[in-house]
Amino acid sequence: MARQQFEFPFFWSFPPYFTLQPVEETRRKQVALWCELILRWCKHHQVYKLSTDVTEDTALFANQQINRSLNGETRTLLLQVLVKNGNGMWLSKSQSQCLILWKKLPEWAAALHEWALSIGMQDAVTSVEEIMDGEDSIGTDFAGMPKELLLEAVKILEQQRKAKLFKGTSADDIGIKFFA
Repeated sequence: MARQQFEFPFFWSFPPYFTLQPVEETRRKQVALWCELILRWCKHHQVYKLSTDVTEDTALFANQQINRSLNGETRTLLLQVLVKNGNGMWLSKSQSQCLILWKKLPEWAAALHEWALSIGMQDAVTSVEEIMDGEDSIGTDFAGMPKELLLEAVKILEQQRKAKLFKGTSADDIGIKFFA
């Protein structure tokens, strides 16, 4: 099934929105609009990671029709706001890569648990790779999910006593057991 084309909001074709605005109230609205756009775009395209690097121009941060793109400083600011609001996690101390959480971590954890129980994974150990790339995850938000995000969701489930993480002999050998 083909994905519908993403529809950008009106401001994406308005050149001033690609430059951080100096007036505080205008900037606050601009940042909120961009953050909402980032989350919607990432969810639509199932993009989990964004970079502050301007050489990695995505269709999100660059509008070729008006010859505008966000600079690295503005990208960093937007990602910092997403992280502050619980919709992002830095993947390194350098803050060059951000994991985009179009669902907040507790929502990912609840969705993962519900999905696991719905396909009969209760009380059985399955691998992280099976969840990210297995047949049962095809067509779900978990298909292609980064390991970092999956493990963060499982940590929440462990705190709720709804899952247990098992580490094998190698760093890539990780299993998860889900409980009702």
